[in-house]
Amino acid sequence: MSLELSDDVDPDVGPLCFRVTREGTTSPVIDASTDVKLTRRSDGAYSLGLACTEEGGLTTKIPACVSAAWRKHVKELASAPPTDVTSKFTPSGLPRPPARTAAGTPTG
Repeated sequence: MSLELSDDVDPDVGPLCFRVTREGTTSPVIDASTDVKLTRRSDGAYSLGLACTEEGGLTTKIPACVSAAWRKHVKELASAPPTDVTSKFTPSGLPRPPARTAAGTPTG
């Protein structure tokens, strides 16, 4: 998952909360947090890898199996037809948000 952050994000160490709730429910299936320091890259984006595992919870120490799966996923995206890739990602490489109606309802 990639998140776009505003330019006024404080680079100091701070808590990052990750909460996942199934649609139609109120209690999260994942509710975890960890202290992180965001690093601003030369292109202006912030970069930080996180993993959420049953064993380690939310962590910046990404298990080798998760890294391998991510590399495989990125490689598959890189070999996809250009029209498919550009429709899923913004020019900066972040996932394109779903299209929404004027009322804010997702169209897809």
